Amino acid sequence: AGEVARFRETMDELSERALRVYRAHVQESDALFSLFREATPVDALADARFGSRPSYRPGAKAAIEGIRAIPWVFGWTQIRLMLPGWLGVGSALADVMATPEGVALLREMAGAWPFFDDLVGKVEMVCAKTDLAIARMYVERVGGDVALLDRLEEEIRRTVECVLRIRRTDRLLDDNQVLQAAITLRNPYVDPLSLLQVTLLRRKRELAGSESEERTRVSDALATTLSGVAQGLRNTGWRRPLDFLAAFRPDPGASPPSVHSLAVKWS
Repeated sequence: AGEVARFRETMDELSERALRVYRAHVQESDALFSLFREATPVDALADARFGSRPSYRPGAKAAIEGIRAIPWVFGWTQIRLMLPGWLGVGSALADVMATPEGVALLREMAGAWPFFDDLVGKVEMVCAKTDLAIARMYVERVGGDVALLDRLEEEIRRTVECVLRIRRTDRLLDDNQVLQAAITLRNPYVDPLSLLQVTLLRRKRELAGSESEERTRVSDALATTLSGVAQGLRNTGWRRPLDFLAAFRPDPGASPPSVHSLAVKWS
């Protein structure tokens, strides 16, 4: 009972700290959403012919309050930043791991609590799929606040450092070499699509307002790159990990949640 209470208390601290960081960037400032609109191809989704609903809710303006969850995650995934999967996580983990006792506690949780171990694994996977060089290319060549990107890079590096310390390893996904190898093998095929997408985004914006045949061809090609990058990365709907955590936090020692129970929780 004491271990359960200790783990749950730590989880509450992690969730609260991560939520503060996430809200500060996403809801309490317009800078991040401006970066999202400028650097990602989210506005091209309307021409991509996949997805069941528009990117924004009916009657909503183009702002964080109006965008739906899937295009929010999809846009960050396309530029390989994967931001909703790690923003706030590094700050939360680093606070707990500021002492040797905190490091030992999180390692104990990862070893004794399958739910926390799986959570760390999901964050680790998202970080492994993040490519800061590609993301910077989008921001520098398509548009966006480079100084803000610098600060975001500090957060993901903090996240990676904490995950590696919990795992006691020097490389992400060392305990899942199949996925590690898959990402390594897929990236050389996805990278050219990202390069092509940047070129097409720039050209489409140059042709804004035009109804020319060239703009139609550019839009069609851009839609193809959206699909290709999504297929290559293999996950485009990952929720913010500690948001998920706050909504569904089983007791340590309990059986792992079923797919049905999670689906009901998030339906």
